[in-house]
Amino acid sequence: MSRLFAALAALLVSLPALAQEPVRLAPGHADLATEAVTLASGTFDVALVQPQMQPLGTVAQTVTHHDDGTVSVATVVDIVMGNGGDQVEDTTRFAWPSLTPIAHVRVDHNARGDEVESVTFDGLHVTGTYQDADAAPVPVDLQLIAPVFGLGANRTVAQALPFRAGYAAVVPVFTAEDRLEEYRLEVTGREDVARPDGETVSAWIVEETTPEGRTRSYAVDPDTRDLLRIAFAPAPGYLVHFVRR
Repeated sequence: MSRLFAALAALLVSLPALAQEPVRLAPGHADLATEAVTLASGTFDVALVQPQMQPLGTVAQTVTHHDDGTVSVATVVDIVMGNGGDQVEDTTRFAWPSLTPIAHVRVDHNARGDEVESVTFDGLHVTGTYQDADAAPVPVDLQLIAPVFGLGANRTVAQALPFRAGYAAVVPVFTAEDRLEEYRLEVTGREDVARPDGETVSAWIVEETTPEGRTRSYAVDPDTRDLLRIAFAPAPGYLVHFVRR
């Protein structure tokens, strides 16, 4: 009996060590294997998969590697859902492989008019404008207290995480509209996911939680770190997949 109590005591003592506090990431963090990620142009097909299959549109990305070591990613979102949807043009530029943000321009076309964000980063100094629909532009001129990622970099961060179940991280992201947002990423395990060529692989699943509590998951190829699928639930009973062609 004494051996049983000793074993239980040892287990209780070790439990706090099993719970990992999230790592607070920043551009260039040592935990990020960004050099193992291949940034390439491509298209994702977007479809509603629950409660029934229905094509919704596409997300196309064009990646440009510049001679100065920076990278630009131009994204065009064209999605229709019911009476609404997303039509977005987004261009971001960052240093590679650190993911240090340099500039970001986003135009979100919606029924109320165009929502436009345009910012540039100079170290911790951020300048630019944000304009909501037909409102007047709001100037942005901020001195940050710590390094941040640019909007959209959280997806690349998900591809570059240490792939071990339970690893969790906080990713600070700057947007002109909301200023600083903190996303939580956690490697939750593996799942069989199809590559574009039809081959099935045991992909790593990274779950992301937004500041509002919404979740989405990223399925990452274990060999290439390519992003194979994005999944999220826009409402209870609904599931949307973004699948790489």
